[in-house]
Amino acid sequence: MYAETYNRDGDPPVLDNGGDAVNYYPNSFNGPVPFYDPARPRKQFKIVEKSIVHLEDSRRFYKEVLATDAQKQRLVENFARTSLRVKHTLQEKLIKLFRKVDCDLADRYIKTLDKMKKNVKLPNVVEDLDDNNLNPYSNV
Repeated sequence: MYAETYNRDGDPPVLDNGGDAVNYYPNSFNGPVPFYDPARPRKQFKIVEKSIVHLEDSRRFYKEVLATDAQKQRLVENFARTSLRVKHTLQEKLIKLFRKVDCDLADRYIKTLDKMKKNVKLPNVVEDLDDNNLNPYSNV
């Protein structure tokens, strides 16, 4: 007994899983046959966008929803804390993205990140943790 289905089943695929190929075709059990209409184009549409990243909502949130400088600074501090341990190249990409949202956001992020890098000594491994101060961000 087996399920009569044309879904791709079994172990999860690690490659392209057949791509656009028809499932189980040709089928020796009189299964479905693909129909090609010569009047319709075989190529699919190609969608081209000018920008992959849509930042208008982020810009509006930063400029209009966050009303005070304290709110904006808290947001930037959260970004800086979470990106403190990532590679410098990723921080640079984040700065470019922030600059596309708002220049003030990028400038605040750079200043806050530099300040945190000076004040916070992050452990490389668990053994480097200070038993008296398990939270390295507590002095920021």
